[in-house]
Amino acid sequence: KNVLEAGDDLFQEIYKNLQEAYGAAMDETFLKANAEFFLNIALMGYIFPSICAYDDNFKNQMFDLIEKKLEQSQKRRQQGGGPGGPGGAPGGAPGGSNIIV
Repeated sequence: KNVLEAGDDLFQEIYKNLQEAYGAAMDETFLKANAEFFLNIALMGYIFPSICAYDDNFKNQMFDLIEKKLEQSQKRRQQGGGPGGPGGAPGGAPGGSNIIV
């Protein structure tokens, strides 16, 4: 499989797992946004080694930046930002954040 086919398969698997875990408690748009977020992280792990040399500092900084993104999303959600509003992306999840965790 090429990267696009593998990415699509991985997205479907991540989405299925999120749907099983959160099901009716979360809007489908919200689940898809989260599946896409986790897919992006997984694809970075697949693509980066093929385009750049390994570097512990880069790896650690990348994980720190991902964690900061999650913290920002949680904060926006707690503040009640809605889709297209404060902290919410157009078409984003109710309550602002597009990220479950």
